[in-house]
Amino acid sequence: MSKILVVEDDELLREFLRIKLTTQGYRVDTASDGMAAYQSLRRQRPDLILLDMMLPVMSGGELLARLHTNPVYKLIPVIVLSLRGDSDDVIAALRGGAADYMAKPFDPEELVIRIERHLTVAAALKSTRHKRLAGVAAALVAVPGASQAAPPSAPSVDPLQAAIALHNQGLHAQAAASLRRFIALAPNDADLWLRLGLELSHINDLDGAEKALAKAVALAPDYADARDALARVRRWRAQAQEVAPTYSLNPADSAKQSNPLLDGEKSWSASLVHSYSHFNGGVSPDWNTTTGVIDYSFYRRENYLLQVDSSKTFGQRDLQVTGQAERHFSPSSSAYVGASIGDKARIKPQWSLRAGGETGLCKAVKLGIDTQIAHYATATVTSATPHVSYTLPHDRATITLGWINLWDEHGADRNGWSARADVNVTQKLMLFGGGANYPDTEAGITYRFSSRFLGGNYTISRKVTLMFGYETERNQLGVRRNGGWLGLRWALSAHSR
Repeated sequence: MSKILVVEDDELLREFLRIKLTTQGYRVDTASDGMAAYQSLRRQRPDLILLDMMLPVMSGGELLARLHTNPVYKLIPVIVLSLRGDSDDVIAALRGGAADYMAKPFDPEELVIRIERHLTVAAALKSTRHKRLAGVAAALVAVPGASQAAPPSAPSVDPLQAAIALHNQGLHAQAAASLRRFIALAPNDADLWLRLGLELSHINDLDGAEKALAKAVALAPDYADARDALARVRRWRAQAQEVAPTYSLNPADSAKQSNPLLDGEKSWSASLVHSYSHFNGGVSPDWNTTTGVIDYSFYRRENYLLQVDSSKTFGQRDLQVTGQAERHFSPSSSAYVGASIGDKARIKPQWSLRAGGETGLCKAVKLGIDTQIAHYATATVTSATPHVSYTLPHDRATITLGWINLWDEHGADRNGWSARADVNVTQKLMLFGGGANYPDTEAGITYRFSSRFLGGNYTISRKVTLMFGYETERNQLGVRRNGGWLGLRWALSAHSR
């Protein structure tokens, strides 16, 4: 029984088509906008799509373009149903990838005939693809122990559908094994590589997932889903320290909070910090970052910072340079702007811009916001974190609560929270700790992350401060990252006011 997806924002017409096609023996799904349709066919691929061009959220033209540039969906026949019947509109739709075009109002019986014709052609094309993979049964029989993970041997079974069926049962390792055997017979099939990358991400094989997705992109450079998935796998590895400025473990931020030279003097200072992380779940523990910072403080009114990060993450090295300027307008209000640029943009952003500030409501309470836009290899992410802080009497401790908001390149909004406490234990020792819970997207799938951290600064002498800390992060799949950092901060010069 063939499945048809009807994409139409007119509720009456949508329901009419659903009933009409159901009585003809088709399974029918419906969507009222382009984005809902795209998400629907990602869950289960239809055999044919009826598409209105004038849709909310995502237009029919944009959806058609996404389908046409995606090897997984480009063979699905699309029949456009539109109020516009001009020849220019028809030609534009057909050149954009539509299989057919019907102007509204249309004859329902003619539509049914056209659907039957296009489904027949699509079935013939699918049969050709299956014959190309027909040798898989013999290849699998020759592999010892392959029977448990092998896809169905009948050549009429679509290898992608076989993998998706295993995926829906939670058998991601078996799905990956099945896809690898199909890929051995069809190594240039980009959609098989994409599916393999997604399955590997589910079993926390991020190295394998990145390689598979990179292969899909190499085979089909215009493959939007593969490019997005690759960017998100890479972004996940680095973004945990980028996402929430409220609980950022930036060594320059933590050092300033216990720096006695900022109280009424101007100074130059330098910091050097090394951090290291280890992953569970069989993921290579290769996450090292060395950070150097030079900052200049001018009578507590201005602070200028230059930071260089050299990161090695999962065998790939990135160099990033960040500059930031901060201005204090009063003891309770300040603002800052900053920018960064990377050399390779493999893990870290290619560039980012940030800005924020805070102002005091009263002596003990401050309101602030931190914003950032970061452009990765193939994706741009925007974040905004409003926060409120409360300082206890005698400045012994400060508690900060933040609300994390993320917007991806499609405008989808996701949010979470962060919390941090800074405690001046003695004149020399300051400790801070807290955590956050927030969502992020990897390989096209949204997971929730939980992070906890504890650290501090100890003033060894007037010019030397020790910085230390520990962080643990876990996502809902059970992948845990544990890491720590250790560094020193030197006051290079200080002049009394």
